[in-house]
Amino acid sequence: MPRPLHTSSTINPGSVISSQPDQSGSRLSWSPAISDSPYPHFRDMLIQDGMFVSGQDDHWRVACGPFALSREEANFFEHLGQHLLLFYQALNRLYFDSLKGTQPGWVHGYLDIGKPDDLLALARMNRFKNQLPGVIRPDLIPTNAGMALTELDSVP
Repeated sequence: MPRPLHTSSTINPGSVISSQPDQSGSRLSWSPAISDSPYPHFRDMLIQDGMFVSGQDDHWRVACGPFALSREEANFFEHLGQHLLLFYQALNRLYFDSLKGTQPGWVHGYLDIGKPDDLLALARMNRFKNQLPGVIRPDLIPTNAGMALTELDSVP
């Protein structure tokens, strides 16, 4: 089952992406959120489960339907995960090589900024050295030239 699409307030909090192509063939047209969403109690369930606080500003909406992907876009997403995993593995290796002195020290110096010493000591323990995030979530923007990666979020 397709997951609902969440939009951020920086785009337009009162709109959703249409899953139907507009006159130009683009699926990126914006339309006002429809009150008779197929997920009428979705937000209430998220508040009940503690994900959101009742009364906090609404910065997202649930789409009225799934965001349709072309075959090419689906293939892109199917292959993206392996590339992101390799990227995180390379970053992890670079960080620990920087600590050992086989890569420039500014690498770990920059990545350690603002982190408490206790956290750094824990993260550098041998038992955690090769652990990578369980979830890597890229923020992607569809463009005419393909997907643009704007940010990587991860969850331990």
